[in-house]
Amino acid sequence: MSVLDASSLWFVFGLFLLIACVFGLRAFLGYRRVAADAAADYDYKRANNMIPKSMGREQYIEIYKRVNDPRGLAYIAVGLGLIIITTPLLFFLLEQFLQLLYNLSGQSRSIEPGYLVWQFSLYFLVVMVWAAIAYIFARRYHRKSTGSLQYELGRAMKRNED
Repeated sequence: MSVLDASSLWFVFGLFLLIACVFGLRAFLGYRRVAADAAADYDYKRANNMIPKSMGREQYIEIYKRVNDPRGLAYIAVGLGLIIITTPLLFFLLEQFLQLLYNLSGQSRSIEPGYLVWQFSLYFLVVMVWAAIAYIFARRYHRKSTGSLQYELGRAMKRNED
């Protein structure tokens, strides 16, 4: 019996897919809402002299969207999608690797396919790879984070002066 035949694994895939779809939909709707809010915010701030006159509409909208876009939701959705896509391949590769270890050990009964050591090894290796994927996405999210709107506007104005 293949590991992918286990009904609990398909439940986890379904749950991850549902969570990824919910976060993806929330991100999509959030991106659309922020794009609409950016123009209204620019018009309000321009009418009340809250931004420098040298700041153009397109530049302000681009900065506003970069600061307020729901990046976190998109990162979660894409990360879970990657986990869903890579898990079947991961199971195949890990089973082959564990089979190689089993054969190199002289087919020791303690790591025979299907027994607890085999199953625990497979389980913890999969969870470790899932954690590595989550780490990569979290690291990328935090490295590409922006400052506050005021900070980003100040940076843009400083670049325009130079």
